Amino acid sequence: MAERLQNKSVVIFNHLAATNNHWEETFWGLLANNFGIKVNSDGFEKMARSLPVSILAKHKNQIHQVEAVLFGQAGLLENNFTDGYPVMLKKEYQF
Repeated sequence: MAERLQNKSVVIFNHLAATNNHWEETFWGLLANNFGIKVNSDGFEKMARSLPVSILAKHKNQIHQVEAVLFGQAGLLENNFTDGYPVMLKKEYQF
């Protein structure tokens, strides 16, 4: 059990070193990785790396802006939509 904990802490310390000891950025990257579970963890982590946590914090009170940035960075707003909500998110992301 202690060995598994050490292996997991190495991953955290590697993320921390990559972000210049920015704990919030490290947490965001690891959280996004875990959202993807095992199948999509790489995709979620790439999305998190392309989107600094400071951008999310800047727009934390505007849920549509947060959703637009997350979906846009994940590449989910590239289609031509007809429904109002995804059209609004796409316009918000492009802005």
